[in-house]
Amino acid sequence: MSPFHLRKSLAVAILLASPLPADEAPRSPAPPMPPDLPRRVLEITEAILANHVEPPARQQMIVDGLRAMRLAARQPVPPDLARRASAVVTPEQVAGLVAEVWPKETVGKASVDAIAEAMLDGLLESVPGRAERITAKEARVAEQMAGNRYVGIHITLGWDDGQETPSIQMVFPGGPADRAGIRKNDRLLEVDGVATKGTSLRAVVDRLRGDEGTSVTVKVRGPKEEKPRTLTLVRGQLPRETITGRRKQPSGEWEFRLEGPGAIGYLKVEEVVASTPHELRKLARKMEDQGLRALVLDLRSMPMQDDLRSAAMLADSLLESGTIGRVRTARGETIYRADADALFRGWPIAVLVAPTTSGTMEWVAAALQDNRRATIVGDSSPIGEADVVSTVPIGDGQWMLSIRTGDLERGDGRPMVVRSPARRSPKSTGGLVPDHRIEMRAIGRSPDGRLPRLRREPPTYAAPTPAPGAPAPDEALDAAVKILRQAREAH
Repeated sequence: MSPFHLRKSLAVAILLASPLPADEAPRSPAPPMPPDLPRRVLEITEAILANHVEPPARQQMIVDGLRAMRLAARQPVPPDLARRASAVVTPEQVAGLVAEVWPKETVGKASVDAIAEAMLDGLLESVPGRAERITAKEARVAEQMAGNRYVGIHITLGWDDGQETPSIQMVFPGGPADRAGIRKNDRLLEVDGVATKGTSLRAVVDRLRGDEGTSVTVKVRGPKEEKPRTLTLVRGQLPRETITGRRKQPSGEWEFRLEGPGAIGYLKVEEVVASTPHELRKLARKMEDQGLRALVLDLRSMPMQDDLRSAAMLADSLLESGTIGRVRTARGETIYRADADALFRGWPIAVLVAPTTSGTMEWVAAALQDNRRATIVGDSSPIGEADVVSTVPIGDGQWMLSIRTGDLERGDGRPMVVRSPARRSPKSTGGLVPDHRIEMRAIGRSPDGRLPRLRREPPTYAAPTPAPGAPAPDEALDAAVKILRQAREAH
């Protein structure tokens, strides 16, 4: 997975296999329970209860954790588990219940770490939204990514099952790996003298990470090379562009002007991080110098966005005044308002959206629509995610929780997603409805299983076949351009 679209943590799998019959699998005594496990259970549940916008009951989390623990050991789940958990109140009672349910034996091999980790991750099963337990180091990497100041050697890795070693999937231009001569499809054999064969990809990534300015020595070998190459790289930052244009010119610069009359520019937002509003400000000056006076802002091809602060800053940079939106948290509601300093002042704007435009980007589009700053063109999101996701510390801070700490609302208080019948009313539909709808349908799912790939429904008439090498028709973009040209003519 590219660090450009790195999800902010790695999920730890929980073994959910059913116990095998006694005559089909060996049994062995279970390892003793870690003495700090009950304390860690309480720390996780306390963090969720204190920070989650809609937390489940502590007893429900404990039931889910104990069930996952038993299944990891391939032992039956006690039938009275829910009743027993409902009676615990004090930390001493929690510790006693965990000790009672800790398996006395296991089917097959199950380490103490695997059983304990299964319980800790199982605590999150009933937590609404995306809930993950991540290390402090992973949290720092996520923070770097959100700030567009990721420190590393700037590669992405995959796993070569045949060789049992990592392989280089992508080398980012201008980064330390690129400058050292590492190439796509090279196999990564060693990191700082430690062989990668047979280890986990997560362990390799952990060794590659480090502070800015520190060095790491790697041994790599190309697919057709007989001898490996040993290279020393200095970890560094490589800020990435998060906004692109219509096409790249031979010079490497982006072309922002759309063909045809109307002096219309085009910007495609690839992701939103802390540097994105600053990028937009520089591009606005460049487009003004080119004589452009209308804008298509494309929000269709983006990963799930949950960086609230950067999204609010992006909306603020496009609005002259008004309410951007609201966020409901466990501690109340926060209202975000725009100041008077707006980019593209006086320009008509059309925003392209698709079913993949969700999370904070759907919130931004709704803010532009509610303040009559832009015309929304495309299709609305069926994903139903409007979460504010934050990272909160657990216990001593060695581990963190990535959980839903807020819900996005429109400026008038309508929720972006109606989560339950109790909150449903004629005025609380909330979600973004485009001003000009261009219907799309899902034809599959991305490798992460969440974002659908999209295409237009087949037209009822015979559409002309594009010439070889010509871009495929883009009906939403064509509609946006038509709207902007009409707006320019009326102005």
